[in-house]
Amino acid sequence: MSEKPVVLISESIYDKGKSIFDSADRIQIKRVPPDEKSLSSKLKSTQAVAAVLGVEKYIDTLYQSMPNNGLIARFGVGYDGIDLHQIKSNNLVLTNTPEVLDTTVAELTVFMAAELLRKSGKYTARMKSGIWNSTPGMDLSGKTWGIIGLGNIGLQLSKILHFGFGVRVIGLKRDLSNAEELKETYGTSQIFSDFDELAKQADILSLHLPANQHTHHFINNEKLAKMKTDSFLVNTGRGSLVDEIALYNVLHQGKLGGAALDVYENEPYIPMHPEKDFRNLDNVVLTPHIGSYTHECTDRMAKRVLQNIYCFLDGKYEEMDLVVNNSI
Repeated sequence: MSEKPVVLISESIYDKGKSIFDSADRIQIKRVPPDEKSLSSKLKSTQAVAAVLGVEKYIDTLYQSMPNNGLIARFGVGYDGIDLHQIKSNNLVLTNTPEVLDTTVAELTVFMAAELLRKSGKYTARMKSGIWNSTPGMDLSGKTWGIIGLGNIGLQLSKILHFGFGVRVIGLKRDLSNAEELKETYGTSQIFSDFDELAKQADILSLHLPANQHTHHFINNEKLAKMKTDSFLVNTGRGSLVDEIALYNVLHQGKLGGAALDVYENEPYIPMHPEKDFRNLDNVVLTPHIGSYTHECTDRMAKRVLQNIYCFLDGKYEEMDLVVNNSI
């Protein structure tokens, strides 16, 4: 009987999906540190056919260490840490796990905005210190929320906000052809192709764009100046979407109501400038990239990863969540 094919899984990813990965009966799983040097070395020594990776950035030796037509399976949707040029030039296959995390990320986006509006975390800390005082918060119902990026997550967020909370949802999208369909199905009442027009109306603005050269620092000095001075920014997309120094400056100067950030240009978080640290601001909510990190969602992602691996082994590429396929 031939040995089972070896699949390497980044340690942090394995721990998230342990119960699902442990049930895998067709492959031999080996945990490995997520750094590129360790992964590359292990790929060569084990002759692994696939590697399951998280959000870390891989720039060089990983791709040369993969076997011809090997599989890199992203545990998640975004793949900005993966070099697509290297994927193609080294004849590799890349998959991700779409759809299974849409609601989870959308929910966190709402929760983070709610924290900005009602400050429950701050009051919890005060209560635990024996302090009983408060100032008025704000309703979510009746606000206008601008969604930048009406993909799967953005549309799920729109549905939750409009039908669940009575929020007026507006969105930014180049193609305006299906605006009526989005309004009826997802509650997105108006679609704009121009950021400035959307920003004039939005009380809350959230980011759900992919990270690439076109969206790098999408939120910059110019766009922040277009936002209402009492509005809020929520980023559960990717850290590179926001110029963090520009955002810090407007928050510090009181030119923006507040911000909630789950993703950062440096992860783990390190300020882009030592004197511009979000942790020193009272009008910022911070979480450590937990957008899809729930028990239910990590199980769904692990199952989707295994599904992609099994289809890969069976040559059923048409059933995979392919980002890049160099096999044909």
